[in-house]
Amino acid sequence: MIPIHLKWQRDVAGYRVAPAGQHGESIVRNGGDLVPCDPTTGNDMLYAEFAGLKTGQQLLKFVNRHGLLNNAAGHSIGQTYDGNFGDGSFRPKDDGYDGELVRDHLEAARLIRQVLKAENSGKKSIPIEDCRTLAGILDDDEVGHIRLAPRGKRGFQFIFEASSLLGAIWIQLAQRTGGGIKWGECRYCGSWFEMGPGTGKRTDSEFCKTSHRVAFHRKHGG
Repeated sequence: MIPIHLKWQRDVAGYRVAPAGQHGESIVRNGGDLVPCDPTTGNDMLYAEFAGLKTGQQLLKFVNRHGLLNNAAGHSIGQTYDGNFGDGSFRPKDDGYDGELVRDHLEAARLIRQVLKAENSGKKSIPIEDCRTLAGILDDDEVGHIRLAPRGKRGFQFIFEASSLLGAIWIQLAQRTGGGIKWGECRYCGSWFEMGPGTGKRTDSEFCKTSHRVAFHRKHGG
């Protein structure tokens, strides 16, 4: 499997959820220094962690651990306009927003869950509307490129250089699907995890790790 590298940055002061007008909510930086990081180092399960995100607060925790998903430095989307100059109808449609929209990332997480469920069922397909949405996302966003990197004194290796954190997540998903792996959703934390031969997890596992199984049964008196 081709290793994934990501040159990324994270705000040391963290992130917060902010109003984004008609767009709902966005994740924005708290304005601290940006420090280099690579969330993919030693973590080939980012895609499964991301798949478990269903709320804005869960997304915020993910971003605080790994950084923003599309643009590490954060960005502002300016006003969009509608109408024509000539007839006086030209006016702003909204006030724009800062950061990255919560709804967009939660939709991406939902689509990944759909892919994993399809893999589990053996159908290898997702609903047509979800397929169109996913195709639109992947057509619009460049996920990265493959390059050669030195290995040892005389060797070299292919590396997938991801263009963003979300790009790295899509690449991880593509590498793991189609290989006979099954996925489960942890009953304690909601993260998805791999099951079956070569994963260290039985196909009837209900928890992503032993500590979560213990914590779940302690919480529920089991």
